[in-house]
Amino acid sequence: MINELDCIKKAEAKSMISEGCGFEEIAKIADMIESEVEKLKNVMEFNAIADAYCNSCLEFGDLGQYDKAVVYYTKAIELDPDDAYAYDGRGTVYNELSYYKKALADHTKAIELDPKNSHAYSCRGVVYGNLEEYDKSLMDHTKAIELDCDDKVSAYCNRGLVYSYLKEYDKALSDQTKAIELDLEGADLYCNRGVTYGELGEFDKALDDYTKAIELDPEFAKAYDNRGTVYLNLKKYDKALSDCTKAIDIDPGFENAHYNVSCLYALQNRLSESVQHLDKVVGLGYNNWKFIEEDEDLAGIRHLAEYKEIVDKMKKFKHC
Repeated sequence: MINELDCIKKAEAKSMISEGCGFEEIAKIADMIESEVEKLKNVMEFNAIADAYCNSCLEFGDLGQYDKAVVYYTKAIELDPDDAYAYDGRGTVYNELSYYKKALADHTKAIELDPKNSHAYSCRGVVYGNLEEYDKSLMDHTKAIELDCDDKVSAYCNRGLVYSYLKEYDKALSDQTKAIELDLEGADLYCNRGVTYGELGEFDKALDDYTKAIELDPEFAKAYDNRGTVYLNLKKYDKALSDCTKAIDIDPGFENAHYNVSCLYALQNRLSESVQHLDKVVGLGYNNWKFIEEDEDLAGIRHLAEYKEIVDKMKKFKHC
């Protein structure tokens, strides 16, 4: 873009000379174009810095870098209020920070500025999903696919997740399978489809998908935990415990895995170990005591004083 503007500046000057314009007027126009070039250079630099901070967040998990990304995307917007790229980038950051209304506003602005911005549609679809506005989410993901977006894998994957939330499992499977066809090495894609197969009670297919996900990414804690859940449903408790324990080894703060291990120990009458992991779940922030009280897998520890103390603790947290 900068090179193109440099050419425009030179062409404009040549045109004015041929038309007999004075040197001062030519110099004025040249200075004006030079100013625009410098502004665009700054916009591009600010966007590049913001992108770098975003990449740092994704790679190192340092959420503080997102705040810096917002600052630089905002600087780019201040210099060029018509920069759809900066609005789209800032919207993506706001979504990561759970500022969904701000994210929605930025992606919408990006689409207004560039109606064919498939990335903005796809990202806005994710925001609508986080806001549980699923019909709007579906519309945006579909629009992104229609616009032949660069990342069709994510578009199909995200639309499939929305269909799954809506319990439209056939449509979810169709999209999730399409995403896998486009990216045969995507471990998360197999994991997502495994969840859908599980909801449909097709446990063999779910196990196949989770196993494939683990083959592709041996450190994929969620895939181990999900496969463990299927084994639990099939009453293959030893295999379930092995998988859920592996998930905790990979991610010691994995709340869901600790909960499943607590259930498995309770089912195997290993009561003290069950209580230990249930207490760990509470320490990680889980406070849905009503679900725990109704979960039949934990029936074996409900008579214990330690269990009652844990539930009372959760009730207190709920009221804080």
